Amino acid sequence: MICRLADHERRMEARRWEDEPQTWKTLQRGWYLGDNEFRQELLELVHQRAGEYHSGVEIGESMEQKAERLIAQELRKRCWKEVDLQNRPKGDPVKIKLAQLLRKQTTMTMKWIAKRLCIGAVGHLSNRIYVLSKQNNE
Repeated sequence: MICRLADHERRMEARRWEDEPQTWKTLQRGWYLGDNEFRQELLELVHQRAGEYHSGVEIGESMEQKAERLIAQELRKRCWKEVDLQNRPKGDPVKIKLAQLLRKQTTMTMKWIAKRLCIGAVGHLSNRIYVLSKQNNE
């Protein structure tokens, strides 16, 4: 009886993989199953309710999503486009303030922020944020 049950289980598992192999491969390797919109909803929930069972991957993706949302909000507020981040000077005060905001409200690295905002070297960004924080404290 046990042999027949194990054989049946193997056949059913093989059949499942035959029907939709790509779906099962995605599920086996990923942490969600669905379209990108559903993924974004899950990331937002992870950000709001991150707990001890959420891994660094989900939390990292959620922080990046939050950072991108903050950038989009600031661009809209200033009537800027993505290209404005590239065209404005690396030390543009608005870009530096945005970088400071990202550091305060997310866990994104200075390297990520510098690259995303087209600010240049990480050391340059760190120095500008430091100067800005000193000016704000005066």
